[in-house]
Amino acid sequence: METKEKTLKVYKFQQKGWIQTEQLLNNDIAIVVDQTQNRIYFWSGKKSKPQAIEMAKKNLLIKKIQYSNYQYRNNQAEFPSPIMEEITKSLK
Repeated sequence: METKEKTLKVYKFQQKGWIQTEQLLNNDIAIVVDQTQNRIYFWSGKKSKPQAIEMAKKNLLIKKIQYSNYQYRNNQAEFPSPIMEEITKSLK
């Protein structure tokens, strides 16, 4: 039996770093890793605090190293539909 690994992974930022999750809140900051397109998308919820966003961006280096051959995107207006659908599906 063949199992298909999920190609999109969602990580949310917490003070201790990035943790994989399936649930996001509007005050969360997250990245979506698209393993098919080799891209990392940075997302911040509508209620995210600017200080938390800056802290998350500084800690993003860890994930950029882990996924060193991936392109980084942070303009939410340009996220492709599958990425926005994954984020919307994760929002509680």
